[in-house]
Amino acid sequence: MKIGICLPTETEAMGGNTANGTEVLRLARLAEDAGFDSAWVVDHFCYSAAAEMEALGATAPPDLVGKIYGAWECLTMCAALARETRRMEIGTLVINTGYRNPALLARMSETIDELSAGRFILGVGAGDFFTEHDTFGYPWERRVSRFEEALQIIRPMLAGEHVTFDGEFYSTQGAVNLPRGPRPDGLPLLIGVLGRGPRMKRLVAQYADQWNCWMGSGDSHASAYIKIRDDMLAACEQHGRDP
Repeated sequence: MKIGICLPTETEAMGGNTANGTEVLRLARLAEDAGFDSAWVVDHFCYSAAAEMEALGATAPPDLVGKIYGAWECLTMCAALARETRRMEIGTLVINTGYRNPALLARMSETIDELSAGRFILGVGAGDFFTEHDTFGYPWERRVSRFEEALQIIRPMLAGEHVTFDGEFYSTQGAVNLPRGPRPDGLPLLIGVLGRGPRMKRLVAQYADQWNCWMGSGDSHASAYIKIRDDMLAACEQHGRDP
C-alpha cells in the first residue's frame, strides 16, 4: 500500500488559514521526510461553494454564503514541487482539461516529469464547479465531450506519438512532445471520476493508467465504492484492459 497527501493549496485549507507558496513547499518536504509516497495538488481557480451546493439542491450554511474560494495554480506548483522533493511522486488531483489546451497540457506535463526525474502523474478530469467556469470564461456545457477529445490528444502525445486530430473542440497538426522526458513510454495518466456516469467509466477503461474516485461525503461508504469498483472492472473487461 502507498500513502499520499493532498497539499493545502486552496484558500483556508490549512486549519482555516491559507498556506503561501513557501509553506506548501515546506509541507511537501516534511511529508517526504515522514515517508509519504506521493503529494497531490488540486486544480481550482475560484468558486462559490454556496452556489455549487445550491445548484445540487442543498442548502448552504450561512458562513459559506458570499464566500469565494481559490487555489494556487496547480501546474506551476507541481513544477516547484518537482525541484523541492527528491523521492515521492507528484500529481494533480485532478486537472480540468477544459481549462487548458490539451496539447499544451501534455507538453507542460512532460516538462514537469523531466524536472522531477520521472515522478510526475498527470491526473485529469472533466471539471466540476460551474461557478469557476463562468468566472474565468470557460464553457460549462458538454464538458465530457470536450474531455473525450482532449484525451485523444493527451494520451498519444504522452506516449511520444505525433498527433494530428480534427475534432469539434480541439485540433492539432502533428503535435509531439519534444524533447522527451525521462520515461520512454511516457508518464502515467490518471483519470478522476466524480460520481458514477457510464461514459466517464468508459473513458477510464480506454485511456487511463490509474483511476481516482471521489463520491462525495454523502455517499462515501464501503458498499458504494465496491459497487463502482465492480462497474469499473466490467468496463475494463469490455474494452480489453487488464485492471
